[in-house]
Amino acid sequence: MKNLVDNYVGVLKKYVVFDGRASRGEFWWFYLANVAIGFVLGLVRLGFLSNIYSLAILVPSIAVGFRRLHDTGKSGAWYFIPLIPFGASLLIGIIMIAGSLAGGIAGSSSAALIAGTGVGGLIMIAGGLASGIWAIVLLAKPGDEGDNKYGPVPAPVDVSATPPAAPPAE
Repeated sequence: MKNLVDNYVGVLKKYVVFDGRASRGEFWWFYLANVAIGFVLGLVRLGFLSNIYSLAILVPSIAVGFRRLHDTGKSGAWYFIPLIPFGASLLIGIIMIAGSLAGGIAGSSSAALIAGTGVGGLIMIAGGLASGIWAIVLLAKPGDEGDNKYGPVPAPVDVSATPPAAPPAE
């Protein structure tokens, strides 16, 4: 339980820190805590509070994801790869709607719109599943041994440690 709380608080203390590295434990304990909190909020039917909580942890979730990828030697931008299937299906949908509107003026049916929606949905489902599995594998793999271009090996999180005292003022 100490690991869970220490890592959760440790990530929140680095709310907007996108540089550096995060260990597997730091990332996955934070993720587990968020799943547990989301489950509890959903269980007691606090939808509004659940939405506020989701917005509040959005930035630290992305930041710890970036730092986790840095630990594996990857750029933090790789964190957004799972959004590509969504973007592709959205683009197909826009093209299909535009084609349907243009075809509707010329008198064609909406069969192209229905087919395009199905294709867009399949791309989103298959691509989302594949990229989601890929992201989990990437986030779960061990970090680089030793220093890499993103910084030194992450130290274990210890929120109970007190910072060193400042030197006396003269």
